[in-house]
Amino acid sequence: SVVTAESTSGKLTMSGSFANLDADTTSGDIRITLSGGYDRLHLQSTSGDVLLDLGNTTNGFGAKIDSTSGKIAVDFPVEIRGNRYTDGDPTGEIRVETTSGNITFRKNVG
Repeated sequence: SVVTAESTSGKLTMSGSFANLDADTTSGDIRITLSGGYDRLHLQSTSGDVLLDLGNTTNGFGAKIDSTSGKIAVDFPVEIRGNRYTDGDPTGEIRVETTSGNITFRKNVG
């Protein structure tokens, strides 16, 4: 399924399995909790924070992350090469972009 969500100043909160997800906010936070697999996630926020909770959905992780002044936090071991973050054999494509918002990735959260 393809899901597109946009907000100017409100928070976007979604959970589930996504074949293709595009979430875009100007100043609202984006909070995504995966309960299944994903093929492509594109999360973009100008000044809101982005939280992606991967749960137990994948052993591999791969993301391209661009942030101008926001902090990036990953609570599991990753290899970082430029703006590419990887762990194991990625099963889908993740792209996250912020200007001043913080980006957080969590995995295996109860």
